Amino acid sequence: MSKTNALKFLILQKLNKHKSKIYDNIHKDVAYSLNVQILNDNYKITWKTKNNNHEINVKESDYYFYIKSEFNQNSDRDQIEKNELSAENLVLRIIEKSIN
Repeated sequence: MSKTNALKFLILQKLNKHKSKIYDNIHKDVAYSLNVQILNDNYKITWKTKNNNHEINVKESDYYFYIKSEFNQNSDRDQIEKNELSAENLVLRIIEKSIN
């Protein structure tokens, strides 16, 4: 899985966890329009709600994704937890921007 798809999956997973914090139609708008790109060592996260375009940029170095089977690496629990926490904070920012 590419890094952009891995981050998108993580964001959608955390967004679903916080679904009760936003209206269903806003949740659906964010989920269906979410896009993640890598530009200049940053993840550019974009989405649309009620004809409003939103964008957040985060450092690519804030997340570390790897393919375990490709390198026979053991899971790095600390890095997984860091990714989870970073995605949690990112989703809260996405929700805040979407409802304001």
